[in-house]
Amino acid sequence: MIDSYVIIGTGEYSRTVIDIAKKLGHEITGLIDLGNSGDTESILGVSVLGGPMELKNYPKGTIRCIVAVKDNAERREQIEFLTEAGYDIGTLIHPGADISDSVRIGRGTVVHQGVVINMLSEIGDGCVISTGCVVDQDCVIGHYSNLSTGCTLGAGVEVGNESVLGVGAIVSEGIKIGESTMIEAGSVLTKHLETGYSISGVR
Repeated sequence: MIDSYVIIGTGEYSRTVIDIAKKLGHEITGLIDLGNSGDTESILGVSVLGGPMELKNYPKGTIRCIVAVKDNAERREQIEFLTEAGYDIGTLIHPGADISDSVRIGRGTVVHQGVVINMLSEIGDGCVISTGCVVDQDCVIGHYSNLSTGCTLGAGVEVGNESVLGVGAIVSEGIKIGESTMIEAGSVLTKHLETGYSISGVR
């Protein structure tokens, strides 16, 4: 069983990913600096191994990769690249999350502390489900989407791929949200939203 993780990314979000991995008791081999800047030697006690080329030093099948990037498109690109290269992609679920046994969570997804995901919901690949989000039953969250801190989704909500729900956003039950949408912080959505739209306030 692989239990050694390499975290891809050294931005602010890498600290959250390190913290969750440590709480789960995983060994963290190090971090990959996507910008290859060389500015940082370690983050929260975890060494920066270097740029993307350093992955060659870790044979496939010996490590599991977690992409610690908040931007949806960049996270997708990194996961797709690593998958094509043959690396195993990990999933992290904070031990303080409350997730029904019937929930399906895709690879590369990171679930933060205090998240509640109720029965028969599906979370896609490469998602970020941030602290305190509540996802009620029968929801579907598309691949590479980002639910920011404190989002609340009623039962049966569908969120399209690569969408972003801002801090504290509320979505009424049964609402369908298209791909690549942006729901601003604090917004309340009570109507279906088409692909590519951005909204704020109450709709």
